[in-house]
Amino acid sequence: MERLFNIVTWVALTIILSFGLSGCAGESVDILLKKGGAAAAAGQWSRSLELSRNALNQDPDNRTALLLNALSLHMRQQTGDAVDVLERATREAPDDFVTLYFYGWMLWEQEEYAEALTPLRKAYDLNKQHPDLLVLLSRCCLQQNLPEGIRYLQALRRFRDYRDRPEVYNAIALLWFGQRDYKQAADYFQIAREKEPHNPVMLQNLAVLHDQYLQNPNAARRYYSYCLSQSQKIGDTERTRKILRRLRQLARQ
Repeated sequence: MERLFNIVTWVALTIILSFGLSGCAGESVDILLKKGGAAAAAGQWSRSLELSRNALNQDPDNRTALLLNALSLHMRQQTGDAVDVLERATREAPDDFVTLYFYGWMLWEQEEYAEALTPLRKAYDLNKQHPDLLVLLSRCCLQQNLPEGIRYLQALRRFRDYRDRPEVYNAIALLWFGQRDYKQAADYFQIAREKEPHNPVMLQNLAVLHDQYLQNPNAARRYYSYCLSQSQKIGDTERTRKILRRLRQLARQ
């Protein structure tokens, strides 16, 4: 699942659309945020950071100002500080989907996968039909071999952009594999292969599964041979070398 949702654009747009909607903010805060949103849209992150700080000085709990501040910090390579700001933002807006998603995404960026699941699950309770959230949830589950990820990946299949993506089925297979349900894993690896028959990753996964777990050397050799051919076609020398070595071992056996 290599498709990455443009979280920066999404959050910046959310900030721009939030002007004047907070109710509690004074006019001067709205003006600061309007200027800050424009600076963010132009990629002027130092300027947007300064303006968001000025807004927070006047209205410390302003959700839009907190989001703009966190986004600006992240884009200035201060992601640790951005995480702290977003943790505070989720306390101020515990039922806001964008805030929860952005916080979870930021924790994912920090490779804090277990921690990321807490806000992401809350975001899921608010909106179960957001494909990019489902992608992020499933990635966190894959990193920790959590079977709950199967539910999110199955839900992704309802969306046209994902239903024919081999990566989705490959990921489901990996999670079944992690649960030692090799039959389910084989079924989903096979679906992934059908979606993209010449993908060497899918072929290698099937080969290894039949070789080392299903104890089916004939099927393993067949998939290794397919994988070898496709790897050679695309010039993947490292994979080619590994597959050749394993095929020679199987031939000796």
